[in-house]
Amino acid sequence: MLQQSNVDRTQQLKVTLRGAPSGYNGIDDIVVLDVMPTISESRAVSYKSFTPQHHPGEILKYESSSSRDWGISARLISRTVDEATWNLNILNIIRSWTMPFYGQGTASRESTGSYLGAPPPIITLTAYGEKMIGPVKCVLT
Repeated sequence: MLQQSNVDRTQQLKVTLRGAPSGYNGIDDIVVLDVMPTISESRAVSYKSFTPQHHPGEILKYESSSSRDWGISARLISRTVDEATWNLNILNIIRSWTMPFYGQGTASRESTGSYLGAPPPIITLTAYGEKMIGPVKCVLT
């Protein structure tokens, strides 16, 4: 049974994506989606079928399970210049998560110098509170 509380837990229930390493570009790479997105989860299981001789049907043998795929479809609403600027920052953070660590800027920064040549960062997804989704480590595709 849930207890009623006057504590506002809105921030804890929002969908959050956090990149690693933190502190890249002088800010923490965190995307908090203020408008509730649509989240889908999918996973496939693979079976191989075979039919023994004189058997009336086939038998399925388990082969493998794929990793989970998460799909997030979000709206970024801009009613003011500040909101538009913030949404552009969110888009740029997400774009940066698709790129490996390379270039002079990466090498010269103390926070990212050790990541030079590394693949794109691992993203941590959390959503709807601690008992629903996450924290789940993800790669952006």
